[in-house]
Amino acid sequence: MPTRPLSYCSSPGCSVRVRSGACPAHDHQRVLDQRRGSAASRGYDHAWRTFRLRVLRQNPVCTDCKAAGYIAWANELHHIVKVKDDPSRRLDASNVLPLCQSCHSKRTARGE
Repeated sequence: MPTRPLSYCSSPGCSVRVRSGACPAHDHQRVLDQRRGSAASRGYDHAWRTFRLRVLRQNPVCTDCKAAGYIAWANELHHIVKVKDDPSRRLDASNVLPLCQSCHSKRTARGE
């Protein structure tokens, strides 16, 4: 019985060869993403998007980069007190920092 020829994983940039679809690492990520739920179900709804745009328009420079002497556009907001710890502060402007993607990823990786 003939087998399917090998092709690359369906995840962009992955060089793992598979029979079809995604490699095990990326297929696992898909399952985790499905369990995680939609952005709206996690609190990133219309009210959040409106709030985010307002804050970023008022504070367009990354706070961490500015403190380090650089200028970078902020495109994400970081909650100082996590939403899961205090949901009432989700849309509190005093509880967010405008950050660039790089700085936000660093803070998130540190568990902030």
